Amino acid sequence: MSKTWVKTNVIVEGLSSDGSERKRSFANITENASNEAIAQLGATVASLTGDNTVKMTIRTESSLLA
Repeated sequence: MSKTWVKTNVIVEGLSSDGSERKRSFANITENASNEAIAQLGATVASLTGDNTVKMTIRTESSLLA
């Protein structure tokens, strides 16, 4: 069997100054995105929105071929 990368998504969860939680999803992340690049995405979202980034989730989808 061989494993083939299909896609990667990142979900950035933030907390605004009024206490409300927000989730922002980003699709089409490159296969080899570094942890530093993904962390920078979270920092950029925080800078643009004014929210504090509290959690980031990386979801990678792969397929197994027989």
